[in-house]
Amino acid sequence: MITIEHAVDLARPWAVKLFEEKILPFIFNRGADFYKKEKNILKLKSQMSDYLAKTKAQCSLINSLAFPNILKKVNDIYVPLTLSKLDSRETSDHIVRRGDILLDQFKNILIIDNAGMGKSTLMKKIVVDVIDNSGEIPIYIELRTLNNSPIIDQIKNLIGLDSFSDDSTLKRIPFTYFFDGVDEIPFDIKNDLIKRIKTFSDEMSESKIIITSRPDQSLLELHSFSRFKIRPLNLNQSYDLIKLYDVNSSKIGNSLILSNKLIAEIKAMKEADNSAIIEFLTTPLYVSLLFCSYKYKPVIPRRKDLFYSQVFEALFETHDLSKETGYVRRKESGLDITDFSILLRRLAFWCLKNNGRLEFSRGELESVLTGIIEKIKGINVKPIKFISDLTYSVPLFIKEGSLYRWSHKSLMEYFCAEFICIEVKDKRDELLLKMYESNSSVKFKNIIELCSDIDYDSFRKSILKQSLHQYFEHSEKILSFESLNESDKEIWTSISFFSDLNLLLTPYSHASLGDFDIFENEKSPNNNFENSFIGFRDYVTHITYPSSLKSTVFEIIRLRNPEYFFREKDYYDRLYFDALKVPENMIIRTKNGEVVAFNNEIIPDIIGIILQFRHTLTTPVIHRQAASKILHDITSDTSNGVNDLLEGFD
Repeated sequence: MITIEHAVDLARPWAVKLFEEKILPFIFNRGADFYKKEKNILKLKSQMSDYLAKTKAQCSLINSLAFPNILKKVNDIYVPLTLSKLDSRETSDHIVRRGDILLDQFKNILIIDNAGMGKSTLMKKIVVDVIDNSGEIPIYIELRTLNNSPIIDQIKNLIGLDSFSDDSTLKRIPFTYFFDGVDEIPFDIKNDLIKRIKTFSDEMSESKIIITSRPDQSLLELHSFSRFKIRPLNLNQSYDLIKLYDVNSSKIGNSLILSNKLIAEIKAMKEADNSAIIEFLTTPLYVSLLFCSYKYKPVIPRRKDLFYSQVFEALFETHDLSKETGYVRRKESGLDITDFSILLRRLAFWCLKNNGRLEFSRGELESVLTGIIEKIKGINVKPIKFISDLTYSVPLFIKEGSLYRWSHKSLMEYFCAEFICIEVKDKRDELLLKMYESNSSVKFKNIIELCSDIDYDSFRKSILKQSLHQYFEHSEKILSFESLNESDKEIWTSISFFSDLNLLLTPYSHASLGDFDIFENEKSPNNNFENSFIGFRDYVTHITYPSSLKSTVFEIIRLRNPEYFFREKDYYDRLYFDALKVPENMIIRTKNGEVVAFNNEIIPDIIGIILQFRHTLTTPVIHRQAASKILHDITSDTSNGVNDLLEGFD
């Protein structure tokens, strides 16, 4: 079995050769006297080649939940993902079979998508392809490891160029920069660090830069980047991924029995019109969770939270899922699955509360666990033994060098959601409302979705009830807009309820796609537009329409009751009018449904423009009557039938 240390050793000759042939000449050409001394050259050679070897090893291998505690080569379990460009009305797709080719087409790339869509795997694949097929030198950085200081200084320290007084040498060496996981930056420094990334991209204007993140309002800073999302897997891609997992299981000569059985069951569910499983299979993370759990228990979960719980049960009960004997590794902590879960849930919530912390030194993790364990009556375990189980027996954490981290951020969010829905009792509704009212989509979106699965009753009587009350309060204002017909009132109520927006139409003849600094004299956090689309008439359409937890709540309802929402055909192509009332080259802003400084008569045009780009902008439009029914059901019975069942019980 390959280890990261072995992979580093294998990569070292490549790294040394790369340093000598492609980096050292630039240093000598710049006349850096310090590095002309032999001992300094040797030191630089050692530090930079070590970094490059670690980069190649780290990006060549992946730790997937489909293979607990077993590293696999990225190329062995990669199904080509498709990137969809977020600046066009029409879908513009790029299938990533060779990542270096993608970087030849686009200089600065920002990949934005939700949890589990394969952003980090794709990033590693691109790094490997750059190493194998191009003359570029990769600098790969997991953003959670950076601090709030200039990016260029941190990179120079990392690769051994810290003694250079200027940055000209760094700019001349053909480095390509890979920044993975904006969403994993600690919350308290995220906005500042993204500004530093923007400054770095301006300073390194000739270098290629690629960044990954979940959707995040702070990404507005990076307006000059080409923006992409990852298209959901189609069923054939999901089947291919399941087969790759099966082929790469440790059994020699695997005959794909397991994958064929799983795929046959999925096809049977599809024929039975079970759409839930199809929804899950569009996400690479859930495909890996399904494969992991199915090896342990041949049952396909029907809900997102059940994917996680079944995987946890599989990891806890049968550590080595590839062994035919179902080998169970002894737990050093001595904890049963119930007590183990309690500690995990509390650790996860501690992480959320402390800036979304995902990574620890051993001493830090021991200290946190000691504080948690001391406050739990009935559980007595040494933190170091629990840590050992977390990384080996129940591998939800990964150990990389001296650091320990959650193997996937969404695992932390799942156990955090379990803490809220199981551990928190009297304050559960209050805590759910606090998350919702923060409107921090990047921080709480996945957790709220999981909470709605785990404890829908609590979600229903807290977040959903509050959101619908706000919706109807907002709706009363929109109903008074005489310029809108009844259908537009319903559509605009949802669109304007989720978020305020900024809109600018720039004719192609006046547009400069690389220059969107149209708020340069303002201090607003929305200094730049989030999206700049092409494909709508003869305009570049600039839109800022932030994702919000309000739209998350309505998406949760839509998954359960799609019949309550407008369908695609209800508003597919609204732009039947000949002349637009929206003025060109003027910023249109909305505030609580009102158009600021303009007449509300332009709202139908705004609706039409927004709906042209609904593949990028989240706009679940609910029928007002359906929303009224949901709210009536909640207010008439907040217990969701529980109190009725208890009636008469003595």
